[in-house]
Amino acid sequence: MAGLKHGIGDTVQIKSREWYDKNKDKNGDVRFGFGKEPFISKMAVYCGQKAWIKKDDVGDYELDVDRGGWFWNDLMLED
Repeated sequence: MAGLKHGIGDTVQIKSREWYDKNKDKNGDVRFGFGKEPFISKMAVYCGQKAWIKKDDVGDYELDVDRGGWFWNDLMLED
């Protein structure tokens, strides 16, 4: 899909706990703007972990670390 930095099978690293703590709002979410899923507090357990991309889905990824439970985007991953 156009606009995604990574492809299926790529190994990526989820942003650090320090990034999350610095950017979260009072509800524990990191918001990226209209049309992007937020990084919510329940995702913080995956901070700093490496994962591989199982699927890309309309601008978001499914990663192997959470059994497809969350939608991830490039802003949630290290460059």
